[in-house]
Amino acid sequence: YSKSGCCWHLTTEYSVLPQRGLFKVYELEEDATGGEKVKVIRKEFIDDKWTTHIKTYPINEYYKD
Repeated sequence: YSKSGCCWHLTTEYSVLPQRGLFKVYELEEDATGGEKVKVIRKEFIDDKWTTHIKTYPINEYYKD
């Protein structure tokens, strides 16, 4: 997990592969630096390839509390 201030967060998950070490399998980036919108980028390693999903939410809906 890493962050830059209040408005950018990155979460990364790894899997342990025997005799190879760590391998990144998931990444979630939340970017609220653009004002009233939050850009969410989700990357997953599925079936030997990376899949990327990008979605934008109004900031007051994404951060309800």
